[in-house]
Amino acid sequence: MALRIGLLARAPKLLELFHAIETRAAGVAGGSIAAAGINVRGLNSTVTNSIPGASRTGAQVTLPAGTYEVEARSVSFQTGRARLQLFDVTNNTVKLLGMGSFGSPVDQIQPGQFLIGHLVVTTPAIFELHQFFEIDEPSNFGLGVEVNDGDIEIYAELLIWKV
Repeated sequence: MALRIGLLARAPKLLELFHAIETRAAGVAGGSIAAAGINVRGLNSTVTNSIPGASRTGAQVTLPAGTYEVEARSVSFQTGRARLQLFDVTNNTVKLLGMGSFGSPVDQIQPGQFLIGHLVVTTPAIFELHQFFEIDEPSNFGLGVEVNDGDIEIYAELLIWKV
């Protein structure tokens, strides 16, 4: 019974969610990677924002002071090694690292990259979702291959819960 009460007590906090995605129109590939190394994922749409003081401007997300649980995921195509990171622009530091993946530059595989972590923000800060790529992929597919099912294409997403 104590567990149930604990979960119910936390339920309103779990509703404080910021969710942004990187989208393209139906049938449009994710784009090319201009250079190997760190690239900013182009979060261009806010799906939900119920965290007071949070906002998105371009690919940057501003978070107020607080404690957060963060999840992010994205795809890549023929980029060799890849990994997501949550980058604190305000303090010029990587806050969270995701698991690495590998997409061979010759195979037709689109691996996903994932990031999950706990984040404490002591003063309001600006964040970006970064992705490391070992190999540049100039053919317009490095940031993801389109599904082509008639719906919008989604190539990256960032979910942040205030706890």
